[in-house]
Amino acid sequence: MFAKIRQIFCLSLCVNVLAILFFAGSAETASVFTDHVETELVSDLEAIAPGVPFLVALRMKMEPGWHTYWRNPGDAGLGTVLDWDLPDGFDAGPILWPFPERIEVPPLVSYGYEKETYLLVQITPPKDIPSDTVTFRVQADWLVCREICLPGAALVELTLDVDKTGARVDPRWLEIITQAKTEIPILVEYSQWSVQAFYEEESIYLEVFPKDTISFDKKKSIRFFPYDKELIVHSAEQEVIQKDQKYILKIARSKTRKEMGSKIQGILVSESGWRGSGSEKAMQFDIKIHERAMPSIPQEDFQKSELSLGMAILFAFVGGLILNLMPCVFPVLSIKILSFVKQAHEDPKRVMIHGWFFAGGILVSFWILAGLLIVLRAGGEELGWGFQLQSPYFLCGLIAVFFLFGLNLFGVFEIGLSWVGKASEIQQKTGLMGSFMSGVLTTVVATPCTAPFMGSALGFALSQPAYVAFCVFTGLGLGLSAPYLILSLNPKWIQRLPKPGPWMVTLKQFMGFLLMATVIWLVWVLGLQTDLPTVIKILMMIFLLGFSMWIYGKNMSGGKSEKIKALSKILTVIIILGYALYIGFSGVALSDNFKESAQNQTLSSSDEIGWQEFSLEKLEELKDQGEPVFIDVTAAWCLTCQVNERTTFHHPEVIRAFVNKGVIPLKADWTKRDPVITRFLARFGRSGVPFYVLFPGPADREPIVLPEIITPGIVLEALGKI
Repeated sequence: MFAKIRQIFCLSLCVNVLAILFFAGSAETASVFTDHVETELVSDLEAIAPGVPFLVALRMKMEPGWHTYWRNPGDAGLGTVLDWDLPDGFDAGPILWPFPERIEVPPLVSYGYEKETYLLVQITPPKDIPSDTVTFRVQADWLVCREICLPGAALVELTLDVDKTGARVDPRWLEIITQAKTEIPILVEYSQWSVQAFYEEESIYLEVFPKDTISFDKKKSIRFFPYDKELIVHSAEQEVIQKDQKYILKIARSKTRKEMGSKIQGILVSESGWRGSGSEKAMQFDIKIHERAMPSIPQEDFQKSELSLGMAILFAFVGGLILNLMPCVFPVLSIKILSFVKQAHEDPKRVMIHGWFFAGGILVSFWILAGLLIVLRAGGEELGWGFQLQSPYFLCGLIAVFFLFGLNLFGVFEIGLSWVGKASEIQQKTGLMGSFMSGVLTTVVATPCTAPFMGSALGFALSQPAYVAFCVFTGLGLGLSAPYLILSLNPKWIQRLPKPGPWMVTLKQFMGFLLMATVIWLVWVLGLQTDLPTVIKILMMIFLLGFSMWIYGKNMSGGKSEKIKALSKILTVIIILGYALYIGFSGVALSDNFKESAQNQTLSSSDEIGWQEFSLEKLEELKDQGEPVFIDVTAAWCLTCQVNERTTFHHPEVIRAFVNKGVIPLKADWTKRDPVITRFLARFGRSGVPFYVLFPGPADREPIVLPEIITPGIVLEALGKI
């Protein structure tokens, strides 16, 4: 018995000794877990040789939905920074950045990495290494984002053996590091392609064409990622055509950069690989750019590289199908469902004809809408789907209509003049024409909404010839009408619908809550376009609408005298009309999208705000001199900061107000940690950005703190107090 135990003990001891000997020569590393990111320093070598450069990689694994940033983060973000602590004589090169992904956070676009990425760095050792092992440490700082952004940091290290006879490969990481190398852009000089660059006033053009050694093959998609953050409009679609054995990329220039310079740097990414499937996907170039008018290219030749006509029609159909579930369509949807319930026991052919007329109303409406958009855009108007939402006055009307819809569905009042009631009335009185007009009404109510898949399809349609646009809009109309067509073509399915009863009331009330959620969203959109006083006006309008319609509903019920009914109608009209006139005459504070004139849109460089670097010493000096000072505490990774920058500080009236009032603008950049700015924020009880404060001038004047979300009206009002 004891002999067997002794044998097992000896065998176990031998196994453990062999394991220790086996792993003694392996690289020593450990993962560090921080908020939403796991980091680790790794290498494909377990032993290095003196004087022979090698690669190490910072492995960053993000939790689902979180991302970090590329060297150029795009509209907002912060690239990862590495600070090395190396043994004597060792040298670390720059980060060899893998090509990034396009990360959309409307209206901004960033460049970065999701899931897992490897940031490779070349380490060059000295020719003489006295020790048998070496340890490398690096302090990594990054920004990780999803709905919010969190600064992250970790100190990671890696210990490798030293073998003077030659480097030894670590099989654990060899394949992974080899794969990571393929994501590093190759130099265009070493590729089989050539790149030329040209620019005009509003666009940059990149010509990509093969060298003589290869044949021209069609790529699935091509995208340009610049190294210069201020070079292009990151959120704009990059258009591409295939012409004369070339790819020509058309890219929108950024308006913040007045001078182009003589060179352009960046990478070109082809998802299908530059030498076919499995080959390198990214090419890096640093070339001269020339100011030259490109050959005239018809606009219809350009198309988004990701979408074909067939795919656009499919996306439009699916988007139209989903559009039936959007809150905009629910009022008419409920009427149509109730209509089908009533038609359940009618002649199947009659039900089918009603379905075709309803679909016809939708299709004709979409064709008319497509025609209007095409004509207006041809006349120079920059319009798209739901363009009416760009008007605060339209938003005010839409808020009122949806609020009334909700009250109607809640049962506060019943009125035959609402769109829903009108559709029901037409449906009952005019038969087939009623079904057709119900389709028209469905389209009218649906236009403010954008369902998934619709955005890319409609964007494609509006950049194509008229016949293509009509095809896409037809797909959208067919998608919107598809549920009703399917039901009308299958009358037996209609007969399975529940019979009229209390469930209809419950359904109406449920959809009323969805409409109230839509009202909240519309008020938020209006608030972004205007100012707080305007939002207060609209909230008061909602209150008075609700109150007046409650009076109307209470007094129009059965049992009330005709005199009381007449008085309630008059009172309702007076309240609604009176407040509508008040809003019309008092107006709303329009943002730069609505008040700019053509002259204001062509500002010279001397009219721009000349931001100066913030410091406490400069602030105190200017205050002692009695100068008005405006301070913008911002950061490159702050999305709200970037939106405010584009919508407010580029506004012509704001720029002129800064100049006319003699305001000294100071910008405190908190992109990187700065204890001075942190203390300055703490003086005002703040701990984050954006933060805006105006010192009006005289020392006895109290500073004016502005809200985080600002508009030109808010800034102009503050500057008016100087």
